[in-house]
Amino acid sequence: MSLRRTSHDIRGRWVAQVVPLLATLASATRVATVTKVTVTTVILAATVAIVTTVANAAPVETQRERRERGVDLLEGGRAAEALAVFDSLLIGDLTDLGAGYLAARAEADLGRPGRARCRWLEVEVVAEKDQVGRLARHDRRRTERELADRQLGLGAAWFSSEAPVLAAPGIALLPLESLGGDVEGPYYGLTWSYLLFDALRGSRLCPAPIPSTLLALDLVTAGRGVRLPADIATQPLNTVGGLRGRLALLPGGLGGGVLESRSGDWDDRLREALRFFQQTQGLAVTGEADPETQRRLETVFRSWLESPPVALAPNLVPRVLSVLGSMRAVRGTYRIEAGEVRVQISIVDAAGQPTHPEPILLDFPLDETAVNARRAAAEIARLSGGRLSEWIDAPAEIGFGRWNSAAQARLVFDRGLPRMETRRWEELPKPVREWEPLRAWVEDSVWDSRDREWAERDFRRAWIASSSIDPHAAHDAFMRGLGGGSVPYSGPSPSAVVGTLGRIRIHGEGP
Repeated sequence: MSLRRTSHDIRGRWVAQVVPLLATLASATRVATVTKVTVTTVILAATVAIVTTVANAAPVETQRERRERGVDLLEGGRAAEALAVFDSLLIGDLTDLGAGYLAARAEADLGRPGRARCRWLEVEVVAEKDQVGRLARHDRRRTERELADRQLGLGAAWFSSEAPVLAAPGIALLPLESLGGDVEGPYYGLTWSYLLFDALRGSRLCPAPIPSTLLALDLVTAGRGVRLPADIATQPLNTVGGLRGRLALLPGGLGGGVLESRSGDWDDRLREALRFFQQTQGLAVTGEADPETQRRLETVFRSWLESPPVALAPNLVPRVLSVLGSMRAVRGTYRIEAGEVRVQISIVDAAGQPTHPEPILLDFPLDETAVNARRAAAEIARLSGGRLSEWIDAPAEIGFGRWNSAAQARLVFDRGLPRMETRRWEELPKPVREWEPLRAWVEDSVWDSRDREWAERDFRRAWIASSSIDPHAAHDAFMRGLGGGSVPYSGPSPSAVVGTLGRIRIHGEGP
């Protein structure tokens, strides 16, 4: 709730209570003149009535009190009531990013991760450089990892589940498929999924999480997910749990894992799995996890995580959307010849049929991939009833080969690798390391749960104490400063005034 609205509520309450009493006072004064009753007595009685009425009136909850109540409810496990408080704050002030972030937390606590991540996407776009934006981005990615791990755990049961694991997944962004040409890049089609996702954040389309989309593609096309779940990723390779987990995930000769089960101790089956792996890799067959075997297993496992997604046949698109729970998808093709790229993109429904008669066609030089991906995203948003956020700029062009490297590095994160080793990170070209989504991934990967807990505690304290901005007054003042006079307030775009912990960020556009 903005301070302006609060003051209006207080004035309205006083007027509604005092005016009728003053009318009664005037009437009583006229009667007093006729009946010879002293005016002083009537005034005294009316004053007592006014004071009593105002004193008995329900107190107006201040913005700070409402924020404190919402946080207390959330910490007390009463997520539904907390969500109602945060939503009421957003109704009064759409620019309250703290309320938006905590509303998403409440959605997650209520078991609605899909809706929570959509809310976090909206917050992280506007406050990308602020602490609340980083919290939103971290929680959104953590939720996506947990969803993908849960889907991997279901395996074949995922296909027969009555309800999708994902709730409100949004539009799925399938990797573009190559039609050949004189240049091949195994990750260029996936690059488009990432560029479209980054552009469509904050568009109200809430694109489906890339980790779940990749896993759905793997399960549908190969019957086996390519992913390192968190419960195995946290166990080093030189432990029994780390060894068993990776050997159970790594594809074996019969379509299953090298090892049948992740659980268990150091037993004959683990030794047999190690001997099988050593034999297929040309190592000394000992059945022991010697240093050379561990290094080779790490290399092979990483290569497996880096394998590009398999091309999806058109008739399998409905199945992918079914297991994701999505009603729409973006799919398309690309062809590269003589340094020129032709991209064709369509939006398809749950049956895999195009929703619009004409596809999106783009022809551009190979070194203009990023700006054309944003053009495509703008058209996708327009056709789907959304709009690109004005806060997101197209990323800098980094070149065809570097886009492949960037997509490959990001793919490893999306398939569950918790962090990238410093050595491998430094081997990437500098423009790739400076690509904002990938750089943010690396920053978040070293942010442990304790760091995040402290950051959220500091954020909540600062948010409760901060004063919100009156969006109506701020918008009017901003437009007057541009020389355009007063323009009716219609929300935070295209001229947005956003308050985050008491700071102001302004985005304006000329005519």
